[in-house]
Amino acid sequence: MGKIVGDFQIPESLATAIRKAWPDEEVLAPHARNYGFLRRLFTRERILVKRTLPSEPTLAFWSISSDKEMTDFLFDGLLPALENEGERNPSLKGFPSDYKPLRHVLDFEQHCEWDGFSGSLTNHISGMPQVISAYRFLKLDTVAGGLARALNVAKSQTIFDDTTDEALEQAYASATNSEHEFSSDVSFRARMAAIGSFIRGNPSCFSARNEV
Repeated sequence: MGKIVGDFQIPESLATAIRKAWPDEEVLAPHARNYGFLRRLFTRERILVKRTLPSEPTLAFWSISSDKEMTDFLFDGLLPALENEGERNPSLKGFPSDYKPLRHVLDFEQHCEWDGFSGSLTNHISGMPQVISAYRFLKLDTVAGGLARALNVAKSQTIFDDTTDEALEQAYASATNSEHEFSSDVSFRARMAAIGSFIRGNPSCFSARNEV
């Protein structure tokens, strides 16, 4: 059973995983509004409370108002927790079902950072329909449409070389009517701001009521 957050609950398994994955409470502290819960969430060696915290116990990451802080938490805290610290086939058993599309999107975004847009897309062609559906779930329909166009181009390629990068980026940009490529900082910040808005507007999607 998770910690009660108003009408919502955070899965206990998530709190335990985040304790291992998130080494610094600086971003999360203002949103874990109970010293006792914060102390349990982080190890004794890592905890450093710099402010007086209100009394309500919560781990309301959906209340993080800063897009940068939300992005930091999603990639440095939440995604490692959802990936079960790098397990080959991480399970979301015990998590609310809507963490699954969020994990698909964050995982794809992270691989784009590591391998580039075309590298991530072409290396995961079979899984891209799930990724595209996940962006649609998070209300990023334009992004999903651009990825679908890029995926069709990737499927038509017989040889993957340097020209593939340009072709896929152009396919994405043309489908989204954007002057910015998927891999640009401007595009990334816009996507993460939209994802943050979805999370803030739909906290019940991440409560402990509906498990995978």
